[in-house]
Amino acid sequence: TGIQTTAAIGITLLSGTAGMASALPAGLGVNEAATVLLLAQQGIPASIALPIAVVRRLITPWSIVALAAALAVLPMAGQAQPSEDN
Repeated sequence: TGIQTTAAIGITLLSGTAGMASALPAGLGVNEAATVLLLAQQGIPASIALPIAVVRRLITPWSIVALAAALAVLPMAGQAQPSEDN
């Protein structure tokens, strides 16, 4: 059983919005519950949907950290290089 890419994107956005709308820090629990419920509507059993929600919770902040780290170590495009003329 699988779902369409557009449905997966919609589920990610809707569950993230539900998490942000909650009063809980980082929408903890609300985001995951919404993910499981929305995946269930697509025919994904809870035994598969819950691990997906948890893995998504773990991957999302770390992917942002990894992107920030990569941008910090890569030279900036168009940045002037120091001149060797003294």
